[in-house]
Amino acid sequence: MGVRGSGMNLEALGRLPTKGFVYITLALLLLAFSSLLLYQNRISAEGNFSECPLPAQVTQRLFDIGVVDANGDQFLDIYTSNHHFRQVLWISDGRGFYRDVVSEWGLDQDRNFPLAELAYRKPEFDKSGVYVYWYGTQIVIVHKQGKDVGRWHGRLVLYDPVKIVGNKGFQVAIKGNSSYCAENIVEFSPNGDGKMVLRPGGQGLPLHFSFSGGITADQLYVGQGKVSPPTTHFSLSMQDRHAMAWADINGDGRMDIYINRGALSGTLVACPEPIRKKIKDEFLVSRPEGTYEDVASIVGFEKKGCSGRHANWVDVNGDNRLDLFVNCYDRDHVEGEFPKQLYVQDKDGYFHDVAEEIGLGLPEKQIGSYVWIDAEDDGDADLVAFQDEGICLYRNRNGKYVAEWILKRPLGSAERIGASTSNRWFFDGKMTAADFDADGDLDIFSASRRGNVFLRNEKGNFAIVDVAGVGLPRTSMAANWVDYDNDGRMDLYVFPQGLFQQDASGSFHKTGILAFAENEKYMAALVNWFDMDNDGRRDVLLALHENPDYRPWWILSSKRIHPEQWKLLLYKNLSANNHWLQIDLSQDHGNRHGIGAVVTIFTPGGSQMQQVGTNEGSFFSQGHYRLYFGLGEHPKADRIEIRWPDGWKQVMHDVPVDTILVVDRDSDFSHGS
Repeated sequence: MGVRGSGMNLEALGRLPTKGFVYITLALLLLAFSSLLLYQNRISAEGNFSECPLPAQVTQRLFDIGVVDANGDQFLDIYTSNHHFRQVLWISDGRGFYRDVVSEWGLDQDRNFPLAELAYRKPEFDKSGVYVYWYGTQIVIVHKQGKDVGRWHGRLVLYDPVKIVGNKGFQVAIKGNSSYCAENIVEFSPNGDGKMVLRPGGQGLPLHFSFSGGITADQLYVGQGKVSPPTTHFSLSMQDRHAMAWADINGDGRMDIYINRGALSGTLVACPEPIRKKIKDEFLVSRPEGTYEDVASIVGFEKKGCSGRHANWVDVNGDNRLDLFVNCYDRDHVEGEFPKQLYVQDKDGYFHDVAEEIGLGLPEKQIGSYVWIDAEDDGDADLVAFQDEGICLYRNRNGKYVAEWILKRPLGSAERIGASTSNRWFFDGKMTAADFDADGDLDIFSASRRGNVFLRNEKGNFAIVDVAGVGLPRTSMAANWVDYDNDGRMDLYVFPQGLFQQDASGSFHKTGILAFAENEKYMAALVNWFDMDNDGRRDVLLALHENPDYRPWWILSSKRIHPEQWKLLLYKNLSANNHWLQIDLSQDHGNRHGIGAVVTIFTPGGSQMQQVGTNEGSFFSQGHYRLYFGLGEHPKADRIEIRWPDGWKQVMHDVPVDTILVVDRDSDFSHGS
């Protein structure tokens, strides 16, 4: 008797030669084994967490990903930056669902042309006319003939060398030279329906289009949004967005955004002045109508050839005004110095770069990752940096920064910071800070392929802890301190090895939760721990760059992962919940989020200290200012002490828990320093 739907008749199976039966059995066993391997990865990745849907499962050319309460509703939202590619700003509804507001809020890279960023897709050609769009790093011009479209001529002026890599139906001529930042002109006319594909040397400089003849502006369609320009002469510009530093600077209750960018692979300083003026960082300040205005050059921010990487708000001088630190890379493509920038804000809201004056210019140093902390609890901001030479503390001594090496080590086989174009090293060294041993100062963990580094803070001096000696892995790609079970002890998440739970002795034990394959499958990982639905448990957002060349023998598919693609994963924390308290600081002027403030909570179980900003999970950016305290079995906080960066202090007693507490600096329980 045959078995329907099995794909094989049992009688026929019995008549198979012994050798054929063995082959089929081996094939089935191989298929089962490969399925088991894939399933095992998924099980170990989830553990006590459940995967949640996101609006998109992948993103292209990711530079950074982070969380921020962008609209002030106390639910944390998700943002990305993607170089020239389309980014997202997913606003949370508090129930695990998100909607993208990039275009709605006017945050497109070219606000005249929403959805015109680079993408690996094409628009629908549903009307007669001319379509202009980026497909990956190529410029595509498509002509769809129609009765209402006459003969026309187009011109493209750009400042990169350009090649024709595809042409069907166009007459084309290129005038210019192969030098960067030099003018090149592409003249083109269609013979009928046609498609032309151009590959410029870069994507960071404006494209100037002019159309003449029998075509009107409303027959031109730009980008994926198919937006028609106001005239037949228009420019299209991408911003190469890198770090995004979020803070409410103008006090209207909405987040403003500083966004730095690259510098044409470090060659910007060698370009003519008219070109240099076109390349600048953005400072997008919110306006009453719900849009943003770029005021970067108005308030004092200057590009100065900086290949921008990190950007962070910090009150560096304790005046209750936010200053901005920008980490610049030297790409080794042109001669010159590329110092870091530290813009101090004056009382009128203007910014002045004092980095070199106070010892943080550091043009000879490349910084791959860093944290701003108060190392010795003296009330000022110190900088701990991951560098080629090792890890260095730049200690704030009366407003000047003095270098003190914590660890020196050879570069070895690692690629030099700033020189690497591989994500394997570009995202290396991620630093995370927390008071893991509850002794009142911040300790640091740095995840690196060169070797993980664990620094115990001993009253302002750092001691190197043997990671293996306390149960932690020797190398990792990413790290975050997180009390994932709210028991009051800081645990450590490292990618790919997963969560390591801290015990009462200060040692760590591998749980296997959220562990991923420890092989060559992943090039890089970015990890953000946050409470997605305000239920008191911290959930986790991961962005994973898979190695396109990773081809283990058990993967039968021949499909290759796109090298620009990152996978996005969101996991909800299902752990049994202890008591908890989350804290947001607030004030109506100055440092409105209390960035750098120190908050200490006291319960019968002891004290816990955190600093606003140290829960940041993004690599280059900033915007996560919430504090998370796990209280175990304790149903209240006996006392909370807050010290703002300018020295202002607050004390609260008998505070209810299992809630998000918003503490206003001007509340009646405040008292001065």
